[in-house]
Amino acid sequence: KPEPEEIRLAAIQKISMSNLTTFELITPAKSYSFEADSINTLKTWTEALNLAVRLAKEPPIRTRVEEERKKKNQYRKQSKDDQRKQKAAQNTREKRNEALSSIRERYSDKK
Repeated sequence: KPEPEEIRLAAIQKISMSNLTTFELITPAKSYSFEADSINTLKTWTEALNLAVRLAKEPPIRTRVEEERKKKNQYRKQSKDDQRKQKAAQNTREKRNEALSSIRERYSDKK
């Protein structure tokens, strides 16, 4: 039985041209030869093995979920930072407008 790490690196090859139901699973550590009883069985086996190899190459679901969670948290943090910056900018505009109003009032009083 191939180890999970071997499956990640596996390659499936047909090895017999005279017998279309023979194929080989090649891993870094070992090669496995198979002979199916029909072309349909061969197709089913190779599709299942190819799927297993493709899935083994993907990161585990836990890793993918954690990465998505990190992205969402980072987005939320950026969003909160953006909200704080917008609020600070609004406060600055309000204070500037108050100061300008105060200056205008003083200037208009002196006239």
